Amino acid sequence: KQGTSIRYYISSKRMEQASLLLLAVLSVLTAGTGESEFRAWNDLSYTFHSGFYPAAISQADDFIDTYTRSSLIPDAQVLKGESLYMLGRYSEAVTCLEKPAVRNLEGAYWLGRSLFAQQQYREAAEAFYTSATLAGKHPADLNLYRNTLVYAAFSLSSIGDREQAVSLLQYVFRFYKMQEDLVPSAALLFSAIGDVAGPLVIMGIFFSISHCFYIASFSRHF
Repeated sequence: KQGTSIRYYISSKRMEQASLLLLAVLSVLTAGTGESEFRAWNDLSYTFHSGFYPAAISQADDFIDTYTRSSLIPDAQVLKGESLYMLGRYSEAVTCLEKPAVRNLEGAYWLGRSLFAQQQYREAAEAFYTSATLAGKHPADLNLYRNTLVYAAFSLSSIGDREQAVSLLQYVFRFYKMQEDLVPSAALLFSAIGDVAGPLVIMGIFFSISHCFYIASFSRHF
């Protein structure tokens, strides 16, 4: 019995040592994976923001295939989709962005832009609505939110909903600095507003947004 107890003790100790060794190995492997994942993500982000879109697409694919459990996979899909958009590969961008767009506001925005580029205006409006809704739940880049509303207005106007388009553009001009897309936004606003408002209202809107033209003109000189 004593010999059995000793053998059991030795066996237990060996199992304990083996378990500790396994945990140590796993911790090293996990740390290595984390570091390599971090480096791979930084490389992808740098490539994308440098404008090397074909390389960014390749790196995004490698990242998604290698780090299958990474929490950054939706972001990698968005960078890939935006890269495809920048290269004019709109249908591929739509396919890439459909999944992350459900919960990622940038993904939803670039899905909308890709659909808009293919003149799928109703679907684009839905994607922009999703992006705006997600932005309302989480702090977002104000420029991205503004652009979402502007392109939502463009989409709504393209499917004949001029009144909603006017409401959105009035809101954007009132609360946001308009430097990007200023001219097409203003042109749409005043072309659409004639359908839903009289001359006095149009004049009032013009004076209420005229500061935007001054800001845009001023910014181009500095």
